[in-house]
Amino acid sequence: MNDRDFGWMVGIIEGEGSILVKKPARFGEHETRGYGTVQVAVKMTDYDVMLRLKALIEELLGRENISMLQYDQSNKRWKRIWYLTVSGMEASRLLQKILPYLAERRREAAMDAIDFIAGLPGPQEYQAIGAGRLGIRWKRNRNPA
Repeated sequence: MNDRDFGWMVGIIEGEGSILVKKPARFGEHETRGYGTVQVAVKMTDYDVMLRLKALIEELLGRENISMLQYDQSNKRWKRIWYLTVSGMEASRLLQKILPYLAERRREAAMDAIDFIAGLPGPQEYQAIGAGRLGIRWKRNRNPA
């Protein structure tokens, strides 16, 4: 993937996307059901933009089954909505690759999502330990200042 495509993909995710942490459902005082998950989701009406975004994410992650669904609006005069989701470990991998390019608010949400997937609760501070656009790796500071 070239720099232009990578920047375009990050811009669409930053501008149109959502980072969702779905925690396990709680029933009663202590019982939880399910494990929860993380999703990176983008929703819009532009089919061609969504197809390009899907292809770029699949190229970045090295897989070909990123979910993209369509929803028809209740008003027939409105455009069809396309909804793309990347979930679980794939969402964590995607977020780790785009983390340094996100604005502060989304970067914090991305770090919380990565923590959730890793099973480490609470916000943490990170430092870059790798170089290169696609090869940036992050290390958790165990004793943040």
